[in-house]
Amino acid sequence: MNLSLDEYRALVAKAFRGVGYSWGLTEDASWAARRLAEVDAQSPAAVVAMLDYLEQSGSPMADHESPATTSAVLSRMPAADWTCTADALCPVCVGTALLDSGRSALDERLTLGPTLTAELLAPFCAQLLGSDPAVLTIDWESGDCRVSQGSLVFSGNRSVVAPTVTISKRMGSDPARDAGSDPTPRTSRVVVEPLQFQRLEALAHRIYAPATEESRAGAGAGTTDND
Repeated sequence: MNLSLDEYRALVAKAFRGVGYSWGLTEDASWAARRLAEVDAQSPAAVVAMLDYLEQSGSPMADHESPATTSAVLSRMPAADWTCTADALCPVCVGTALLDSGRSALDERLTLGPTLTAELLAPFCAQLLGSDPAVLTIDWESGDCRVSQGSLVFSGNRSVVAPTVTISKRMGSDPARDAGSDPTPRTSRVVVEPLQFQRLEALAHRIYAPATEESRAGAGAGTTDND
């Protein structure tokens, strides 16, 4: 499926809501997925991998009432070591906690415990960085992402759960930009593979009200046609 960014965001929002995220975190998650999709074609794969993990593990992160999903709890943790009582940290919760904490949250190296789909942290880090000319680097076991003004650059491999993630800040401008490189190209469309689309649709369908005999009976124009 070839979707617009807004169509993709709407579908992702319904899918996150379908696994139990609160409406607030759902909005944050769909925003991050959309932002990531603008510069990274693997956004749908990351979203589906994360939601599948939550479903298969029965993680309490899928329950929006769990303390492990609230940015308020995360933001009170020591900056040097963020963990949670669930199997792995939710990147959406970590991202919102960072935004709530402000830029000072990244003045020192931040170490996260096991974290789901670390690439979804990148949009939050970019938002936090704003116009700051510094560079943020998100490192996990098999890859990393360099975040600078207008640019997200991924390297290495992705994993559903990274045992450890570090976010560090380097002062000064991005060497790639100094060399004359353009910011990461952005796209207005998202290609979602058929199986990924089916999975997102299945999760999204959970938020729809089930059809009843009464709703079916009232559907359509009936015997009246005003056209």
